Amino acid sequence: MLDSLTLLPMLSAMEPREPGKALSVIDVGSGGGLPGIPLAITMPGADFTLVDATGKKAAYLRRVAGELALKNVTVVHDSAERVGTKPAHRGKHDVAMARAVGALPVLAELVLPLVLVGGVALAIKGAKAEEELAAAVKALRTLGGEHEQTIETPTGRVVVISKVRPTPGAYPR
Repeated sequence: MLDSLTLLPMLSAMEPREPGKALSVIDVGSGGGLPGIPLAITMPGADFTLVDATGKKAAYLRRVAGELALKNVTVVHDSAERVGTKPAHRGKHDVAMARAVGALPVLAELVLPLVLVGGVALAIKGAKAEEELAAAVKALRTLGGEHEQTIETPTGRVVVISKVRPTPGAYPR
């Protein structure tokens, strides 16, 4: 839970790219709801989309959001690869975030297509964050991302990637 809430100061400081709209956050590979559910509870003014490819996990997320009356949560049961090609999500979110989804080069391909230019991707990582970042340089450049900073947290590191240009249509694969 603490790992999820380490994103709260970063998200709270962000403004939506579209004036008059709520901050749009997409959580890729939501699984049991971390980090999306705790952040949706603490940020009722932001809109959260939780994505998971597993039907049981998506059903669980819907049930939890319903029981907690989280009106700011939408659950999408689909793969991140497919969601990244859909007009409803491609280039539409201010923030994409992921925790325990995969190595940064792969993760970047899943999350950057979802972020609008000027938005950010937040990857919760552990001790090997810098190693993963070094391996992701080419992927970030190809996908329209740029490493902004890596933030140390009490539970690990958050790699912040700015979306500086549109992701080519061939991605995600």
